[in-house]
Amino acid sequence: MAGEITVLHVDDDEAFAEVAADMLEREHPDIDVEVVSDGSRALELLDEDGFDCVVSDLEMPGLSGIELLERVRERYGDLPFFLFTGRGSEEVAGDAISAGVTDYLQKSGDGDQYKILANRIVNAVEAMDAEREARRNRRRFEALSDAFPDVAFLIDADGRYLEVVAGEESPLLYDEAEALEGRTFDEALPEDVAERFQDAVDRCLDSGDLVTIEYELEVQAGTRWFDAHVAPVDLDDVDDGAVVWVARDVTGRKTREMEVRESRERYRSLFENNPAAIWEEDLGDFKRRVDDIAGEVDDLDSYLEQNPDEFKSLLAEIEVLDVNERAVDHYEAESKEMVVEGLDELFTDVAVERFRDVAVAIAEGRKSFRTLTEIDTFEGNRKQEILEIHVPEAYGGGYERVYVTTVDVTDLVDS
Repeated sequence: MAGEITVLHVDDDEAFAEVAADMLEREHPDIDVEVVSDGSRALELLDEDGFDCVVSDLEMPGLSGIELLERVRERYGDLPFFLFTGRGSEEVAGDAISAGVTDYLQKSGDGDQYKILANRIVNAVEAMDAEREARRNRRRFEALSDAFPDVAFLIDADGRYLEVVAGEESPLLYDEAEALEGRTFDEALPEDVAERFQDAVDRCLDSGDLVTIEYELEVQAGTRWFDAHVAPVDLDDVDDGAVVWVARDVTGRKTREMEVRESRERYRSLFENNPAAIWEEDLGDFKRRVDDIAGEVDDLDSYLEQNPDEFKSLLAEIEVLDVNERAVDHYEAESKEMVVEGLDELFTDVAVERFRDVAVAIAEGRKSFRTLTEIDTFEGNRKQEILEIHVPEAYGGGYERVYVTTVDVTDLVDS
């Protein structure tokens, strides 16, 4: 027992009370006794200082021992209370037990009575402290559980749920978390899910390492996606090993991921199957170079025309990210890579002139531009095309993601 145990001894026979106090303190070094001869004064001292235990005589002026016990129970709950009386224990047993006495002893001339009483006081106070700590821990655990966004399980090697921790908003298989305890994976889950879960437990216990698993499961709240972390844990009462399994509801994230994936698939379908040739380009560096030059000259178009080498280096800043299959056909290339890497091979003098117009438009901050231009294909065939540049706001309106579409109008122009 660590720490001092303060005992309030209530007895109208002060001489006996002092002797008893000395004997109790002598029997156990942690016990410190304060003597009072009046039940009402005892209640005042309990209010003022608090004590770990009360030892009281039965018959006293004013409040009797039983009445004092009843008041103590009303005010201080489970505070250990001993009746130490000269009357036979059988006489007081019924009333004392009904009032909630911790224990009672009969006064005698035997010195061993103090050793017995001291031991019982120490045991009762230790038990009270342990129970209060357990209650505090339970309250903390319950508060943590209520706020816990995840679901945690202790699971043995056979896939049996030993314990479940879940907050009020946690998604559960059953209405109550405890309903899962004692069940195995096979009993609680669909066969395919049970097999995956058991495999995760086996891998975790075999390797001794953290295992992660993502799964979809039908729970009380509906179909949910979970991301779980499974870690080995040592439990004294489990021989073959156990794991702690913490599962987080990631349905929102999973839904967003699926929406993004579907959106990408729709985009790829539109991109690849579009009747227009489409270039996806990064013009960020191109835009920055154009802005720098425009800030130093009066007429950007004239300057670029008079400095073709610098304009050529400016065009080299254009990074082609992707093209669609229609662009491969349109430019008579062998592959997408050929188009992506061979942009400069397509430019004619007219195309260079038109791209000077594009540079001016970009320097002005325009997000959309259209012009009629011409190119030479990789097979050497000249084509007339309408070129349109568009900067989508969906990507923040920056020039790092720009779409260029070209429509072949050679037949229209030549006719």
